[in-house]
Amino acid sequence: MKVAIVGAGQIAEAHIGEVMKIQSVELVALCDLLESPLLALKEKYAIPSTYTDFSILLEKMRPDVVHITTPPGSHLFLAKQAIEAGAHVYIEKPLTVTYAETEELIAFAEGHNKKVCIGTNYFYSRAQQHATKRIVAGELGDITHIDSFFSYDLQGIFGRQVTSNPDHWIAKLPGQIFQNNLNHPLAPIVPYLSDDFSVRAWADDWTGNGVVFEELRAEIIDHKNKLTAYVVFSSNVKPGAFRVSYYGTKKAFFINNHNHTVIEDQPATLPGTLGQILMIRKVMKSLSRQFWANLGSFVFGKKTFFSDMNELFQDFYRAINENKDSPIPVADLRKASKIIEEINRQIGRPAEDNNESQSGEVVGR
Repeated sequence: MKVAIVGAGQIAEAHIGEVMKIQSVELVALCDLLESPLLALKEKYAIPSTYTDFSILLEKMRPDVVHITTPPGSHLFLAKQAIEAGAHVYIEKPLTVTYAETEELIAFAEGHNKKVCIGTNYFYSRAQQHATKRIVAGELGDITHIDSFFSYDLQGIFGRQVTSNPDHWIAKLPGQIFQNNLNHPLAPIVPYLSDDFSVRAWADDWTGNGVVFEELRAEIIDHKNKLTAYVVFSSNVKPGAFRVSYYGTKKAFFINNHNHTVIEDQPATLPGTLGQILMIRKVMKSLSRQFWANLGSFVFGKKTFFSDMNELFQDFYRAINENKDSPIPVADLRKASKIIEEINRQIGRPAEDNNESQSGEVVGR
């Protein structure tokens, strides 16, 4: 399988490194409008070919898969160009800028019998996948509520580039910094949503940077499945976190996607204080097993910072080779895109209301 990457920015290097680890896959070319990052990555990773013209890359290399790691404004155009040339596409989040573009891309891909996958690699973390299998097996019973907490450091190098530059491509997205990251905290939620949901969102610029909102709270109510979900996006917490909590009619799972652990909460087997104490011991034994498993995976090279990305790549390539559905279902792409667009519509921008918070409600039915 021949793979090409378009976009030589920060995340592209992670794609390059993980693609090169996969057997039977060949990274044949890298494309970007600027030559300097192309040459640097070509030399570092011994990439066979580089191009500044994507159409020439497609014509000469005929890749089976194209990874799109450019800013979102170009995703639809580049994806359609790649699909028309015969390639399947893996696209870094967000999939597109608008819900209408998402529908256009899905229809175009289906019309050409090609697959689309979005880069929500955290959904492939060891802890998340372990919990997902148990949820599918019915261990939680009916899910009644999901909490998804995601933090982003706006004081970091990349964050400061955004807050100091109103013309930065992230600052110009309809949903600003949220839109560039919301697919991660939404990925653990959307598989359990019907199409009958409503959304209420609130956002604010707590530090007064004046360029982007930095705090977001979104409530999703699934009227058909009788399920609620809260998304909390924060740029002002330390340490950074990505945690997901599932509450069911039988038990609950608490997932930490940074240290890759799952804590299970269920009714005590004995009554009173003793039963509660023994549940602590059960949690400690579970965390001990996870510690040794994670340490072993790290020591033997099975666990790296981007190993979840690698797993998603492999599943996508396998789906292509075996002509199966993409690992991130089309229905989930649609629901996430609709939620993001509805959040964007409600929150506005810092400059629109003198940095006062924005909130509203939109029904997704």
